[in-house]
Amino acid sequence: MENNGFIDEICAYIIDKHSNDMDNVILVFPNERPGIYVRNNLMKRLNNNQVIFSPKIYSMKNFLLSLTTLELLNENELIFELYKVYKSVLSENNIDIKESFMEYYSWGQVILEDFNDIDKDLVEAKELYSITYEEEKIKQIFDVNNSNNEIKNRYLEIWRLLYNIYDKFKSNLLENNKAYEGLLERVISDKIDELIKKFDDKKVYFCGFCRITKSVEKIIKCFIDNEKGKYIWNYDKYYYENKSNKAGMFIRQNLNNEKVKNNSIIIENDFLSNQNKYIHIHIKGAPQGSGQIAVFNKII
Repeated sequence: MENNGFIDEICAYIIDKHSNDMDNVILVFPNERPGIYVRNNLMKRLNNNQVIFSPKIYSMKNFLLSLTTLELLNENELIFELYKVYKSVLSENNIDIKESFMEYYSWGQVILEDFNDIDKDLVEAKELYSITYEEEKIKQIFDVNNSNNEIKNRYLEIWRLLYNIYDKFKSNLLENNKAYEGLLERVISDKIDELIKKFDDKKVYFCGFCRITKSVEKIIKCFIDNEKGKYIWNYDKYYYENKSNKAGMFIRQNLNNEKVKNNSIIIENDFLSNQNKYIHIHIKGAPQGSGQIAVFNKII
């Protein structure tokens, strides 16, 4: 069977290296979609009389969920829980709650996104919000617009309490065995040295990752340091070798790390310099998603 793509290369490698212990292999991708193609590809590569256990295939999110009993809540559930905490913290600090849930909703989305980013990148939230609060105070001292003092003071008070909201929200969720995605990543990264002991006979391959968060980086590093995991990279020379090309920055950073490089399987492409193929690029403009679908339908 001809190898002509990233999934083909992964499956060929896994069958070559793990034909007798496929059930001990775990493949982790950035999302769920590649799993379908990996399973189909593996079936095509096996003889009809071969019987094997398929490797376990996860998205990164589902892989982390398999390591814990935490349950992820959807955005609406999280914003509702956040609103309850918001009201509670303001009430504890004798601040009137003026916003209805609907008025609060869009701002709650922004706060939730901030909390998610804080935990995914392992930021010290208390220090961050302390610095941000001081910056907001300075901005208001030099406010040349002379905006409403009551609104300014309320705005500043909420900034002062954002860490309290973050801390209480996180504590409430964990007490009820719930989480948002960033919190899930942070909890697993904090416990990964203990959790990795469950992988004695397993080999975990992290396939096709590009930019990853600090928490996921810490998790993968633990697998690599304990020789229980490897990266499978797929990149093109055009991005990797051109140091001014930002698209190759992440892969260059990782392969400059000797430990990572020694625990990597590299599937390299050279799209532009491949003389055996003719490259045809067509650019078509289309407004919005519906327009793109209409154009795509005509092409196929």
